[in-house]
Amino acid sequence: MLEPLARAKHLALQVTRPVQPLIVRCDRQRSKQILVNLVSNAIKFTARGHVRMSGAYDQAIPHHARIMVADTGIGMRPEQMPLLFQEFQQLPTPYQNLGTGLGLAISRKLARLMGGDIEVESAYGRGSTFTLMLETA
Repeated sequence: MLEPLARAKHLALQVTRPVQPLIVRCDRQRSKQILVNLVSNAIKFTARGHVRMSGAYDQAIPHHARIMVADTGIGMRPEQMPLLFQEFQQLPTPYQNLGTGLGLAISRKLARLMGGDIEVESAYGRGSTFTLMLETA
């Protein structure tokens, strides 16, 4: 579904499937909405390189799985991170005005309603990784 967007920007869109299928408790439509938002954001904020999605059972937190969306995009500075999941917030970037500033806030709320969460790691100028955590079935 998002491959044409990546292809138009000459980005590699990679999906690494886990050896063991992830079985999670979630609303299928809402989890898809979250993942589409994370991948489309990664494509939007990546000028070159790749966007990679992968999943695994979380070894550190029992009964949880992680689905990671990593990119080689612009990344974020540490002081920007607290604003990331706030409604109507857009971080200052060269890609300003490319949305409403609601996608990540809604995605995190949906993840939490399903008993999960969204975490982020980022390095300015090097990319970001957003992780959707969900409870396993």
